[in-house]
Amino acid sequence: AWIRVALMEKRMSEYISTALRDTRTTRRFYDDGAIMLREESAVLTGMLIGLSAIDFSFCLKGEVMDGKTPVVIDYTPYLKFTQTYDHLSEEEERGSMESSTSEDSTPEHPYLPLEDSWYNKWRKMEQKFRIVYAQKGYLEELVRLRESQLKDLEAENKRLKLRLEEVMVQNQLEKRELEGVILELQEQLHSFVSTDQLSAENSLSSDSQRLGEGKREGEPWGPLGKDPTPSMLGLCGSLASLPSCKSLASLKSNECLVSDSTEASPTRSPS
Repeated sequence: AWIRVALMEKRMSEYISTALRDTRTTRRFYDDGAIMLREESAVLTGMLIGLSAIDFSFCLKGEVMDGKTPVVIDYTPYLKFTQTYDHLSEEEERGSMESSTSEDSTPEHPYLPLEDSWYNKWRKMEQKFRIVYAQKGYLEELVRLRESQLKDLEAENKRLKLRLEEVMVQNQLEKRELEGVILELQEQLHSFVSTDQLSAENSLSSDSQRLGEGKREGEPWGPLGKDPTPSMLGLCGSLASLPSCKSLASLKSNECLVSDSTEASPTRSPS
């Protein structure tokens, strides 16, 4: 629980460095040969400073338990109460400082030397400065990251704008080309329609002229260059409609019979 709180407060390295400075208290909780009592502990504090750049957020109550009463973590086993003079009010501190300036006066708290009080204040200020400095570094890194992202987005925006302008220009050119093609096709269509009309009018005028000339010269009605006699297609059609059972041999035999009868018939002599 203490580690979680220290990580959320971003003061883990400060707590460890404070514990390393208080060697007498640290030796009470660590055995000989521990990392906290060796020279490598300074490297550990330097590595823990990097954790200040991470925002930790833990649920201090842990997992939800099957109880009706709210779960509360008891920190009393991890706390140690010592007699300190940090609870002194500002007036008492001011009075102690005034009394220490006079030569004849004695310190109000004989068990707390003046140098120790100034050292404690300096240590607190140093801790606050480190916290603010770590937060400043984190915010600067965040600002640099946002600036780089902004630059990338601006470059992407410019590229998209140029692409959009190119597409618009290309669309305008294609539109003009299509309009020119449409106008050309319309002109060709009008020319085709006019030529068809002229050819139809010319054919009608030529037919009317031919008809007029035929009436004057006594020519038969109908188109020129054709035989006005009735066609033989009807006769051919009648021959084609003969029954298929009659063969060519039967037709030849009939013709022979007709020719023989005509030759054998006696002719009457004139009396």
